[in-house]
Amino acid sequence: MAKLTENKKSELEQISLDRKDYIHTLYAFWDFFGPIILTFSLYGGIKYFIAEARYIPSGSMLPTLQINDRIVIEKLTYQKRSPRRREVVVFNSPYSFDNDLLSRRTSPLPSSIECGVVNFPLLGFLSGVVDPACHAYIKRVVAVAGDSVFVAGAYQTAAGIYSDTVQLSSSCDSITITTVNLISVYTYNASIDICDGDSVFVGGGYQKTSGIYNDTVQSASSCDSLIITTVNVSPAYNSNSMHRARLGAHTRPDPAQSL
Repeated sequence: MAKLTENKKSELEQISLDRKDYIHTLYAFWDFFGPIILTFSLYGGIKYFIAEARYIPSGSMLPTLQINDRIVIEKLTYQKRSPRRREVVVFNSPYSFDNDLLSRRTSPLPSSIECGVVNFPLLGFLSGVVDPACHAYIKRVVAVAGDSVFVAGAYQTAAGIYSDTVQLSSSCDSITITTVNLISVYTYNASIDICDGDSVFVGGGYQKTSGIYNDTVQSASSCDSLIITTVNVSPAYNSNSMHRARLGAHTRPDPAQSL
């Protein structure tokens, strides 16, 4: 009996030592990798939801942005509203959404996770590592949905990539490639009930009849927004009352009223 108790005690001590070694290993792992994991988590959260650092590799935005300029892109504003004219915006590469460019691909589009990894600092500088679909473009908004912009020899109203060829002072041809992106137009439907004889101001005037009326207003993104209002006119009802008196019946005047 004593021997069994002694063996049990030895096993418990060994389990306790193994547990302490395991906890010590976990602490050692967290002491080394914990700050690294925390740093990468904070970096990813800030980059994808709040702000992202970028640099300007070309002169497409001269003179506003110079080559090799460093900028910080904040991502909170456009969670509440759409871009407006004359604002400088950063958007996904046309290689990720343009049908013509997508038809030329020989491999599937990379996921957002893959693009996030290859766009990590230092990796993005390696030639041939970053897929063109993972690139980001920075441009100034010159038109919004419903507008047209004159590129490629005509007024364009559809999203796409357009090119213009102009001659420089050196008599050499220069090609300007313009990416046109559309901002959606908002449509709001409303219904108003009015009584017969009343009026409501919609469609640019006071309306007294049932119908559908349109109003165009400018939204916060400087785009035209359409308000479609359905006016319903409720008819007025007349109530006619008929009183009957019994034959031979008479009323006695109230003394208080006769005074």
